[in-house]
Amino acid sequence: RLLASFFSRGYAFTDDHFLVIEEAFQWMQSGYFLNPSSYDPLRLAHGSLYTLIHFGFLNITQGIPPNLQMFLIRLLHAVYSLLLVKWVFQWAKQKYGFKLAIHSAWIISIFFLFPYLSVRNLVEFVSIPPLFWGMWKLNSNQDIKPITLMLIGLMFSIAFGLRFQTILVSGTAGIMFLLLNPLRKSLLVFIGFLFGFTIINVALEIWVWGEPLHELIEY
Repeated sequence: RLLASFFSRGYAFTDDHFLVIEEAFQWMQSGYFLNPSSYDPLRLAHGSLYTLIHFGFLNITQGIPPNLQMFLIRLLHAVYSLLLVKWVFQWAKQKYGFKLAIHSAWIISIFFLFPYLSVRNLVEFVSIPPLFWGMWKLNSNQDIKPITLMLIGLMFSIAFGLRFQTILVSGTAGIMFLLLNPLRKSLLVFIGFLFGFTIINVALEIWVWGEPLHELIEY
């Protein structure tokens, strides 16, 4: 991942460049940090939350060379993607033992596409850690605490806010959880999801675009 941070430079995909980096940069052109879409309200980002994070980072690092900005963005993505390695190791160790956990962690760490794509601005990859954590905890054989159930829902909502299609995974898991567990447990997961959904897909998008669910409707 560190090597990929140095060498996975430049344009790779339309999604990771023109719908994230360029979009965040265009928001900066408005000159109003508290009203980013005033530059052009008809523009469409690839997930308001994800673009807003880059928008904030580009503002913080404004003035340093663009190549250095992009290197730091790739480096931050590399560090973030290591969460998946850590959580896969913990899940496999808990489920199948230490030996298979080590093998799983190494495969995810060094398999070519993962380091290369993990440092890109791809919501397809950025959404995986919160989605995986939620699935891992939801399928745990241990008794799940109420706060953990709400965090699972929150993680699912973050994954959904990054990439809408993740609802096919988290939604199916939620339905199965509802069928196999007491209703109150499923309600706690739903409350956690609803909280994140309200912040990301309603409040944030009213602020950025002037209407709730803007990204979902446009998508």
